[in-house]
Amino acid sequence: MVDPTSLPYAEWLEESLQSLIETPVGSICILSKSTDGEVFASYYKCGVSDKILFAGFMNQDAMIDTLQENGFISNDEEDEEYEEDIYDE
Repeated sequence: MVDPTSLPYAEWLEESLQSLIETPVGSICILSKSTDGEVFASYYKCGVSDKILFAGFMNQDAMIDTLQENGFISNDEEDEEYEEDIYDE
């Protein structure tokens, strides 16, 4: 059996679990991709709407990363626009 603490993502996983413990969880989605490209998906109390919500957040993150990597926006611009939206309302 593998010692989970020896895995390269052990610290990230522990921090993620700690965040879940501190949050009132309604549903959980865990996705991973193996080195050979196989995708593992596991869901806890996820209906169709939860899966659509999670997919939407992942798409949004991917789009923001793409815009940043291609120089269209920077982290500072994203933060400033968010702050303006909050205070404009």
